[in-house]
Amino acid sequence: MEVPFYYEFKEFEKEYIFNFERFRDTFFDLEDYLRHQYERVDKEYERISNENYILTDKEKQQFGKMEGFVEVATQKMVSDILDYCPEYFPDYKKGESKQDYLLKVRLGLIKLSSEEKHVEEKEEERRTLNDKVFNAFLKEVICLNLDEIVNFILSKLLEIKNLKELSTNTKQQTKRKLSNPKKLALLSELGIFDLPTMKNLSDDSQNEIIGLLLDADKTEFVYKNRLNINSKDPSYQIDKYGAYKYLDEMKRLISDDQ
Repeated sequence: MEVPFYYEFKEFEKEYIFNFERFRDTFFDLEDYLRHQYERVDKEYERISNENYILTDKEKQQFGKMEGFVEVATQKMVSDILDYCPEYFPDYKKGESKQDYLLKVRLGLIKLSSEEKHVEEKEEERRTLNDKVFNAFLKEVICLNLDEIVNFILSKLLEIKNLKELSTNTKQQTKRKLSNPKKLALLSELGIFDLPTMKNLSDDSQNEIIGLLLDADKTEFVYKNRLNINSKDPSYQIDKYGAYKYLDEMKRLISDDQ
């Protein structure tokens, strides 16, 4: 079963979530569903808006039932009749209600030109014109609705994009951040200084490598903090070189992540 397609914006707006739930297994998520619908609407808009395309009788019947269409279309055709055949409506005054005027004609309150033969010929032309007007106007109404559907879909896709960005930013903001003293304590607890490769290096070379990792000075930061980390009773300027204070916290961090 295919997802229903709507030509009327109000119907699409009312049913799009319901249809997504019905066909949830067909789509990855709501964004995927909306993109699918966007492609369908875009193709249909291109087909109907083509100036050479003439609506079928079935489409005219289907689209003619769209809300508010019949009334507006009738007004448009009445207007066009008077503009196309002004010579047969000599009593019509510009600015006068065209519908009221044509009603008077139908009631016989206003007589048309005496050239009845020509009036009949014009009547056939009028019917042909009305068919063209009806086709063009109905296509215009459909395309306006499809435009609204497209704009609605794009607004929903933008909402989804913004929510995703907000979620990503929130995750990034809540991500744990460690200061350099904590990072040094973590590296120590992870046993980086006990690795065979590190043991084969001099203390100065070890400090230089850790300094590169932390973008810190090998002597002022790494060496002096390691003095306290390696001491059973830290005492070297402990207010300034306090990485050792975080050893227990980093042990818990490693334990919690396992």
